[in-house]
Amino acid sequence: MQEPVNYASSATPSNYVCSVGNETGVKLWRTANFSRTLFCIDHGSSRYNEDVSTMTNEGRHISDESGRWTYQLGLLVPAVPFEENDAFRQVTDIPPSAMNWWKRLPLRQ
Repeated sequence: MQEPVNYASSATPSNYVCSVGNETGVKLWRTANFSRTLFCIDHGSSRYNEDVSTMTNEGRHISDESGRWTYQLGLLVPAVPFEENDAFRQVTDIPPSAMNWWKRLPLRQ
């Protein structure tokens, strides 16, 4: 049984960990194909050569490609788990409480 996610809290489940550098307790991104591979801001931006100098604490930045504000990091999307922590939500189906949980997480430790 997975450790549940409490959207009212800023705590992250123990398995919400960057797959590259093992960072915990921070915003993570994933590929849009529902991969369980997770990336923190530094490893995700490095992998996709994405400039994050405009990144806000909420996790939005100006995209290199479109010049628009986005939560995406290159080809990565916010990794927002279901409360049951058994899968990640589709980007188009993230309820406000879940997105607010992700936005409250810090960018870095």
